[in-house]
Amino acid sequence: MPDLIITDFDGVILDSFGDQFNWFKHICKLFDKPFPYTSLDEFRKIYVEPVYPNLYQFLGFDWNNEKEKSLIWEEYNKHKSKGELKIFENIDKVIEEISKSGKLLALASSNTHGAMEPYLKKLGLLKYFNSIVGREDLPM
Repeated sequence: MPDLIITDFDGVILDSFGDQFNWFKHICKLFDKPFPYTSLDEFRKIYVEPVYPNLYQFLGFDWNNEKEKSLIWEEYNKHKSKGELKIFENIDKVIEEISKSGKLLALASSNTHGAMEPYLKKLGLLKYFNSIVGREDLPM
């Protein structure tokens, strides 16, 4: 049986931290919540995983409020559809080499399929993943 390698999307394939900074600045403004961080370095210090719900709660969101959560996801999908994230240098070559070696590749992320798959297609990487598990595949 071939080996299986499971990887994450954000922070492994795409450098999405700057986009996360912009996303949280946007959603805090939209919901009239304070966002006192002016730099990526400041934001990195308070960035906690799992982002859903920990970081939202830290920033003052009521993650148990289904209406608020629904509006956040609606805005998130709009935001992600407009973003231009950069791939980490040479990660495409690494993924291709892993695939050529006969190992199976899977992606597991708290991100959504709708946010990940367009980037994977655009970068020509979707074909290398045997399985993709996103936020909507797991119980919340």
